[in-house]
Amino acid sequence: MPEEVAVGKLKIDKGELKSGYSGAPVIDLGTGFVVGLTTHKVDKEGTFGTAISIEALEKIWREMPTEVYQEIER
Repeated sequence: MPEEVAVGKLKIDKGELKSGYSGAPVIDLGTGFVVGLTTHKVDKEGTFGTAISIEALEKIWREMPTEVYQEIER
């Protein structure tokens, strides 16, 4: 893959990140917009995980279905 994509740290302040939540939206509580997708949890307790930003996802998923692309707020 020619692109470098950064995956950021995700801290869960309320609730917990559970196994199987990969692909769940990461929402900016200030705007209500989806800003990324959860990739996986890092610790047993589910208080830390990783996420990929929408911009990075667009770089690596060039054939993103129209239905998905249209749902992303910019």
